Amino acid sequence: MQLDPSACKVRYNGQPFHLSSKEYSLLELFLRHQERIFSQGTLIEQLWALEDIPTENAIRAHIKGLRKKLKEVGVGDCIETVYGLGYRLKEAQIGKGAGYQENEKETESKESYSEQPTSNQPTHKEALSEISEFWEQYRAQYCERLCVIEQAISALHTKNLIEDLRQQAQREAHTLKGSLGLFGLERGSELSHEIEQLLKAVDNLNQEQKAHLAELTLSLRQVLEQPLSKTNSLVEVPNQHRCSQEAVLSRQWRLLIVDDDAVLAQQLAKTASDWNMEAELATNLAQARSLIAQKLPDIVLLDLTFSDLTEDGFGLLTELATYQPQLPVIVFTAQESFAERIKVARLGGKGFLHKPIAPTKVMEMIRTTLMQATAQILQPAYATDAQLLIVDDDAQLLNILRVLLQPWGFQVALLNDPQQFWSTLEEVKPDLLMLDIEMPEISGLDLCQVIRNDLRWGDLPILMLSAHTDDETIQRVFIAGADDYVSKPVRAAELVARVIRRLEHAKVLKKLRGLED
Repeated sequence: MQLDPSACKVRYNGQPFHLSSKEYSLLELFLRHQERIFSQGTLIEQLWALEDIPTENAIRAHIKGLRKKLKEVGVGDCIETVYGLGYRLKEAQIGKGAGYQENEKETESKESYSEQPTSNQPTHKEALSEISEFWEQYRAQYCERLCVIEQAISALHTKNLIEDLRQQAQREAHTLKGSLGLFGLERGSELSHEIEQLLKAVDNLNQEQKAHLAELTLSLRQVLEQPLSKTNSLVEVPNQHRCSQEAVLSRQWRLLIVDDDAVLAQQLAKTASDWNMEAELATNLAQARSLIAQKLPDIVLLDLTFSDLTEDGFGLLTELATYQPQLPVIVFTAQESFAERIKVARLGGKGFLHKPIAPTKVMEMIRTTLMQATAQILQPAYATDAQLLIVDDDAQLLNILRVLLQPWGFQVALLNDPQQFWSTLEEVKPDLLMLDIEMPEISGLDLCQVIRNDLRWGDLPILMLSAHTDDETIQRVFIAGADDYVSKPVRAAELVARVIRRLEHAKVLKKLRGLED
């Protein structure tokens, strides 16, 4: 099959055949992105004007028409419907010869949707190499931060810990929590978080907790001294298309089961282990909240009824609906009413299972939900050459973010001195701004409010970065006028998806204002 975009013609085995303009556009889009799944919403965004948005039935009709014409010329059924996600080309039907042709003029003038990195963008191998170089470059500095923490703990045991040293150690632990995850050292981030929390409550620690603090610090030093993994999963680049199912099957996901039927919960946990999931059990809602606060699961299986009649599962479901990023929740209950199904759906529940049901069926629903969530994160709409400005006082983190974002085609400007923010903003003129919340003298919240007070920059998309995930911090972020919030340690796939979502939203608003004008 050959496509000629300059003439909008298509041939199969050298013979031309006719497609409508929309059928041609659909086929071109599928061939340009042969491993990508396109939702109906994405197809609308890519191929239809804002004032001419089709219905979902119209999309299905165009897909049906394209399939029919491809079959008529002998191509076969090459467009696959992926349940719950959208459409893509069938891998077995693509063939090595499938593609499109562009002349040089067309290549230069046509706006590209390509998710392949351009020649000046780092490949996955180059990005990994640069991450490893950064680690070797910054390891000594991270060890120095740890030395401050060790000094504070030593002073704590000799009862000579002064407040300035405690605050400095707490800040260093906070920085390590946000930075180590960027190198794939999630265990280091978790240890740093525990250390930070204990340092906050240092005056109330008993001897056992002080000993535990020392053990955490020793474990953190061991993490810093280990070699960096050569297969850092945080480096996501657009030419690494990975099926969401493969991502789900290869990772051990954390499942929280909230059910007061201990026997059933244990049975589900055992089945979850067989499905490569790590399950935690909570037999009441208070225990569930405690476990979620300690370590956020990847997905929650929640019963609605408990022996304690003072509260039902809807209270927890309501709380989880406010989490950013969204935490998938599947309701698992013996209650069966349409009204409750509606309520679960309105609160953002991703599934409704009615007891009794086989544990394997429950796991199938959980895996499907994880596949859909993973697909949304790992397959952002398209690469872009948008200009980003990132402001953070941590120079190491800035360099890592640059490595994570550049493979997607973003132009990245970095600033580690908030005092230079306004002049840099005027010079860079970014399409999106990324701000760290905690910086010396001037916080990211201050900068966000300054931006929102200026008419020229009032519509600039703003993402806030922070290692804090408490409700108060998140509320302050949105009150200040930010559009989104990304927690540290930053995961590249999630960050890219959020950046592209914000840029697309800004693009839609611009179109709407153009129509109003």
